[in-house]
Amino acid sequence: MAGGVASILTFLVLVAPGAAFELLYQRRRPTSSGSAFQEVNRVALVSVVSVTAGVSVFWAISMRWPALVVHLPHVIQGGLRFVTERPGLVAGNAVALEALAIGIAALLALVVTRPGRARIVDASAWVLTFRDQSPKGTLPYIVLSTQEGERHMGYLGSYTSEPVAPADRELQLIPPLFFQGPHDEAPTPYPTDTQRVLVTGRDIAVIAVSYVPADRAS
Repeated sequence: MAGGVASILTFLVLVAPGAAFELLYQRRRPTSSGSAFQEVNRVALVSVVSVTAGVSVFWAISMRWPALVVHLPHVIQGGLRFVTERPGLVAGNAVALEALAIGIAALLALVVTRPGRARIVDASAWVLTFRDQSPKGTLPYIVLSTQEGERHMGYLGSYTSEPVAPADRELQLIPPLFFQGPHDEAPTPYPTDTQRVLVTGRDIAVIAVSYVPADRAS
């Protein structure tokens, strides 16, 4: 029983910091970053780094206040008896170490995903332009040119955000909608009953984007 509890606690200590890092890391990323194998390796690496850093902090504390910290050699020598004789100290150290390691892992996630940090991300330019770089309180207005020389204009309705091939993506425009043919001098409005315009990625040549304040969008 004691061995099973110890195994569970050890698992939590070694995995929880990496899991916390991964959750925060993925929430601040536009798309999933890498395969499951890469994610597992990242969790393991961050856990080892965070726990090692936490143990180093505890070691530094033990140099100044030795009575506050459980010394690993004492635990190894005393085994279960040491734990049962000092349950409060052992439990307090375990919780403190876990909290410290998770805090270090969270700090690492914030550092590697901080805004403005130059990095390569596995997100399409569509995600970056339409979502991540869109100023708060604005709507993307699209001027879309096709391979045939047509131009479609309107506000962004929706788009394919998944990391698929550009030709397999789709983009939806919403009113007010305008169209300009290859030989037209100026754009003309779509019929008033047209509510959506869908364009496939394979037909798109160029997308021009402007960000219009939402209170001015019409």
